[in-house]
Amino acid sequence: INIDFDDPKLSGDGGLMLVGALFERLGVAETAGRWVHVDGDGSANVGPKLETLVASMIAGGSHIDHANRLRAGATDDLLAHHTYAPSTLGTWLRCFDAVSVTQLDLLAGELFVRAWRAGLGPWVHGTVIVDMDSTIAPVFSSAKEGAAYGYTKTLGYHPLVATIADTGEIVGIANRDGNANTATGSRRMLSAIVGRLRKAGHVGPIEVRADSGFWSEKFLDRCDHLDIGYSVGVRRTSRMWDLINTIDDDRWVPIDYRSGVAQVAQTWDNKWGRIIVRRVRNIRDGALFDTWEHHAFVTSNSAPVVEADAHHRDHAVVELNIRDLKAGALAHVPSGARHANAAWVICAGIAHNIARWATNFDTAGFPIRRRTTITTIRQFFIAIAVRVCRPQGKPRISGPLDWPAAELIQACNRSIALMPHWSG
Repeated sequence: INIDFDDPKLSGDGGLMLVGALFERLGVAETAGRWVHVDGDGSANVGPKLETLVASMIAGGSHIDHANRLRAGATDDLLAHHTYAPSTLGTWLRCFDAVSVTQLDLLAGELFVRAWRAGLGPWVHGTVIVDMDSTIAPVFSSAKEGAAYGYTKTLGYHPLVATIADTGEIVGIANRDGNANTATGSRRMLSAIVGRLRKAGHVGPIEVRADSGFWSEKFLDRCDHLDIGYSVGVRRTSRMWDLINTIDDDRWVPIDYRSGVAQVAQTWDNKWGRIIVRRVRNIRDGALFDTWEHHAFVTSNSAPVVEADAHHRDHAVVELNIRDLKAGALAHVPSGARHANAAWVICAGIAHNIARWATNFDTAGFPIRRRTTITTIRQFFIAIAVRVCRPQGKPRISGPLDWPAAELIQACNRSIALMPHWSG
């Protein structure tokens, strides 16, 4: 069999037609050109460069060199903009400084607002639950500026991520030095998140969930100041142990737990408010007495203690989105420059959201599946071999016969066409 690479009308990532259409509807290139300003050799054509990098990430690119796959065949026609070479994208990223990184973050927030206002948001009046967490983006070179060893003893960066629990969207993401504290920047991000949700039209309650790494009185004060609910783990300090020891044995309620025996109870602190404690039995062969491992969280949630505990444990869904990020763009942080890597991480968040919005099943008239992974979206919606033709001057895209997601892709395409046009 002879293998020839000579078809200029063929593309290996046909689903990027949805991404290109959504770029246009959200006004990504135009707004980036107005909002994000970098100096030096990469200062020109910011919008198309951003779209090239984001599209590469959506197609599975974890390295800058992976952008080359967008420059083959008819992929340019699918994205409707010039796709830049990896070397050009690298030069552009290295031009970022602290100010332009902030501008890129503001752009990411604006795209979130536009998507929700265009109907991609799940609701207006219901409670929006925001899950905050941090992760480690490992690197293998100490020459990367800002990379350091943190509490995991792994060389890398320490990104902060905030997601919408019910949709998997990233509403806030920021790169940080590898030795940054878990909660560094969390209060500033929380304020930005609430502002984005309100600007997007959400008028209902907002609640943030986080583990004990984020717990501090200043964090709770920020929640109160922003008038949002919270469910935040509490570190096991001596004061916390004193409160746990005030709980009588008859106040512990058994719960269904994934492994072993567990019980929950609640107590109260004049400064922290309602505290719910979960204890899990430690079973050791030959032990004379049962021992318990305790986990506590402070919450503004007024639900019964068992329901409030289950609600807090659902915070773990944020790990699904972190997994998606690390299966794609965050598998590799490319540059030796701190601000270039900060811009890369924000682009990874934009790519995550664009991929979800472009394949939003709810908008397409199908039941929304919030647990659908980006890998699944990529396999069925993006990585499609298509032929781009223009019979009688009208563009036509032909995909494989019996493609499993064909009807969904067509429905998503129709939905994007009905979206309003946004501009800078």
